[in-house]
Amino acid sequence: MSFRIIVLLSGLCLPLYAHASEVCVSIDETVDGLSPQERKSSLLIAKGAFGKLKVKVVPAPCDNEYKFAAGNLGRSLIATVSGPKGTQKRKAESIEELAEVYDQLVRAIWLGGDVDDNAGQSVTRTNVDTRRQFPARVKDDRLVSFSLGGALIQGVDVDEIPIVLGLSRSHELDRFALDYGGYTLFTYGDNESSGEDSESAFRIALHLGGKYFFDPASNYSAYASGALTATYSVTEVDDTSFTGGGLGTRLAIGYSIGRASTIRGFIELCADLPFYSQEYSTFNGSGQRPESVGDEVYTPFYGLILGVSYTTHRYGFIP
Repeated sequence: MSFRIIVLLSGLCLPLYAHASEVCVSIDETVDGLSPQERKSSLLIAKGAFGKLKVKVVPAPCDNEYKFAAGNLGRSLIATVSGPKGTQKRKAESIEELAEVYDQLVRAIWLGGDVDDNAGQSVTRTNVDTRRQFPARVKDDRLVSFSLGGALIQGVDVDEIPIVLGLSRSHELDRFALDYGGYTLFTYGDNESSGEDSESAFRIALHLGGKYFFDPASNYSAYASGALTATYSVTEVDDTSFTGGGLGTRLAIGYSIGRASTIRGFIELCADLPFYSQEYSTFNGSGQRPESVGDEVYTPFYGLILGVSYTTHRYGFIP
């Protein structure tokens, strides 16, 4: 008795399953903008897309009908597939790409997912279209910047204003920028004529960081920046050398001028804060470290920097 029931249920379910795996296709002429001959080709493409998924295509009309349409939008087409499982749309750059786009739309509807998801099931190695090969992205401004400024070095009493020279590269969007490059700081004291000892400092650094522009659409904008630095420093105090190197941070606030131009200027106040102190290294003279000099010195610097930037991607210099 139970065997007969199973056979009976199987006989009822098999036609339903077969019906669910059968579809028919047609052209929605109220939306489609192709010529009659092109519509015939579209139907062949539509049938082939379902055929790749092992779905049987029967003549229209049927209960499981899917309508295809390609509306004109200038040189491009807006391809649409709609049916019992939903509707999907995607832009085709030309009629020659309609086969790839229809294939993506059918896969997105039948297998599930969003047709615009590059990691989804709608994309295969044989249906990639131009928009996936060359996706639309916001282009950055690629800049090279030169800077010159003066600094105040904490922990070192020098006779001359320390000089800061910088060279950096940045990739700017409207509000954010990636910035990387390097700088060198140097000064020297020369008190030999007065009989006093001299103090001097030298530092070279690389940095990687970012900027935030407070008025992204304006030609003029204040900004704040922060960066991780890797530095090496040498400081001379009373004929005694202190050396050190390591990581640090560079913080700055500034003002950018002419952001709508290919040549821009900027001014900023910065603080370079190393995460290390320079340790006692060598001494001269009597062979003893002077009592006025400790075992180490910490030398952050605070600077006023002026600079100029120019775009490079238009001219191919430093790509």
